Amino acid sequence: MVAARAVILAGLAALVTAPRGAAATPVQCPNTLSVAQSVGAAAPPGWTPSLVDRPRSLAGIAFFDGDPANEASLVPSKERKVKGKDEAVWDFVPGKDEIWVGCRYVDTAIVLGQKLPPTTKQCTVIYGPGMVVDSVDCK
Repeated sequence: MVAARAVILAGLAALVTAPRGAAATPVQCPNTLSVAQSVGAAAPPGWTPSLVDRPRSLAGIAFFDGDPANEASLVPSKERKVKGKDEAVWDFVPGKDEIWVGCRYVDTAIVLGQKLPPTTKQCTVIYGPGMVVDSVDCK
């Protein structure tokens, strides 16, 4: 079993903004995390565990029906290409479900989750080359 502890290291991969007149949803995904790992049981005879400590990069963003620990990720309502970039849109019924955003990190099972306001109607994620998150807009 891998024990993990996440610590925010640097920057933001996405800052959620909304157009004028709409309430902004202040959701942030840290760009990197420091993760502490350990071997859950003794290493096999003749083997010595070592730790290569490096920050883990943001791998992606997902939206969930409830806490991400329940693994109920939602499928985008629509996906399309806009100006050569991939765009995914999630539509929600305000107040109907408890919607969470989850930030996933490379080479970890860690998902940082944050509950969105119950008034959230829609979130749009725009991806750049390599499906790197360019921007997130929730309103």
